[in-house]
Amino acid sequence: MKRRLFHAARVASNRLFGTDLMHRSPLARRLWAGWQAVVRQLSPAYRRQARFERDNPDAPWLVPESIPFIEGLLRPGMRGLEWGAGRSTLWLARHGLTLVSVEGRRSWREQVAQWLARDGFTAQVELITVDVHQEYDFDAATVDAYASAPLRFLPQRFDFVMVDGHFRVACLRQVPALLAPGGILVVDNAETADVQPLVERLAPYRIGDFDNGIWLTQIYRAPDVGLPPLD
Repeated sequence: MKRRLFHAARVASNRLFGTDLMHRSPLARRLWAGWQAVVRQLSPAYRRQARFERDNPDAPWLVPESIPFIEGLLRPGMRGLEWGAGRSTLWLARHGLTLVSVEGRRSWREQVAQWLARDGFTAQVELITVDVHQEYDFDAATVDAYASAPLRFLPQRFDFVMVDGHFRVACLRQVPALLAPGGILVVDNAETADVQPLVERLAPYRIGDFDNGIWLTQIYRAPDVGLPPLD
């Protein structure tokens, strides 16, 4: 119920003020950040997630129940792609994937590179940095550069793709060209109003749906002919 109310409020805001209100208005950003801080303090779901992340430092930042489900789909030697480096990068490398990881924050990319070197995974993971210098007021060139960075690897395709970084709508639109037939797609934060219309078009291919009350992690398997375009 809370998520439906929030979604309705988000849709109403987008229609009244445009989808980029948070980019245009410092006041809207401050109000949203304040609301998020209050929710994190009061929400049992946020406290459960924070406890899980604290107690499981090697786990990716996904809905916890989705993690063993995804692990059951991973196979050593799979070729993987993720937008958004972090805990998930090491997690996927430990499961034997050869990975391309696109990251928008250079300092965070360096942190992940240190973890990979420490654990002996440097040769297994190619980290690509596409600088995203701010949280708001993105220009179209930055969005396109980040979302389209993996296209350089075509015509090879990926057996596993995870969308969990910046500009998720733009990244999702690139997935049909990048995901191999029969491949696995993981979409984190699939609950957001901008992502929902795209993932609903992929509903026939959904094989996993995990909700912890704050985030929604969804898993899809591409058919033998590949995913349909999402333009």
